[in-house]
Amino acid sequence: MDIKWKVTGDLLTAGKNVALYWTLNQSSYTALGVTNYDADAATGGCSLVAGPNQPYSGCARIATPDALSATFQVRVSDPDDTEIKLLSGNKTVVGKVEIQYPVGAETVITNGILDISWISFGTLDDANDTVIDFDTDYASGAFTTPGLAPSSPYTNLTQTSGAGSNNGTACSPPATVAPQRGGCYRVTVPDLFSNLNARIRVTDGTTNAKNAASTDFTIKGQIDVVSRLRGRYGRSRLRRI
Repeated sequence: MDIKWKVTGDLLTAGKNVALYWTLNQSSYTALGVTNYDADAATGGCSLVAGPNQPYSGCARIATPDALSATFQVRVSDPDDTEIKLLSGNKTVVGKVEIQYPVGAETVITNGILDISWISFGTLDDANDTVIDFDTDYASGAFTTPGLAPSSPYTNLTQTSGAGSNNGTACSPPATVAPQRGGCYRVTVPDLFSNLNARIRVTDGTTNAKNAASTDFTIKGQIDVVSRLRGRYGRSRLRRI
């Protein structure tokens, strides 16, 4: 995230350093990144492009802390004057769930097996509230609500740190290091459509998490010959399309 501030008059005088902190309750503060930043320079690759009402004097690009909340605030302080504390308004910090497979461009067969895997970022809960949705009825990448299969059986799933959770199936979850968590689930490809592009979305139920859908993959039907005829000139074959 990029944090920007403006130096005016004696407030955070140009040439001095500033200290950055974050808080969820304005009673306890945690330092962001290094102790001090140049008050009138860009640090870490951020841009001092002017804001809508004023130019910025300094900025710092810092990794967003793992503090999922709708009351996340940043404080810019003068280390030499504890009375100077610039506090931002409330911001929302969310976790995210990223699909590891399918990655897109795969072709899967109706009623076949598909192993879906994902990794969560941020301290998402371990509750059994993760849901997998299939969808083919989207426009410009936006999922329908609740998706193509409103009675989806892929619910009450979870993810865990370390070896990850396979949710009682034979899939192989991605290994993670806390606070990341990994999960997977082996599903039977729904017999709802054929020769269509589809996407999958993995949603964490109760945690404030941003969820990205997979890119397009293709689901195709199949024809299975369940009996064969023997004759003088040969035999039939099982063929999939």
